[in-house]
Amino acid sequence: LSQGVYLEDVSVPPLSHVIRGLTPFSQYRIRLACRTGVGTSPWTSWVSAETHEGEPDTAPSNITFLYNGSALFFEWLKPSTGLNGVLQGYKVAYQDQDNAQVILDN
Repeated sequence: LSQGVYLEDVSVPPLSHVIRGLTPFSQYRIRLACRTGVGTSPWTSWVSAETHEGEPDTAPSNITFLYNGSALFFEWLKPSTGLNGVLQGYKVAYQDQDNAQVILDN
């Protein structure tokens, strides 16, 4: 759903409607009006609604590292957009040339 106004004529029954394509972890305002063959009622007041969190769209960036001979220190920048929720941590994966990948929750 692009930024702007969503306007849809909904037939009855049922007395419900689904709006698809909303952005995760975003706020929207919704209102309704009744419609007959003659015209449309006044609109209801706006009602606020919020979508649930989604998984992030983007990965961390600007990964830099420093090796001191026995340990590898690395850091990164938090994504500035596309988190689609509250950041709770990162997953770190590493592997050497001879072994399978190891994944750590951070």
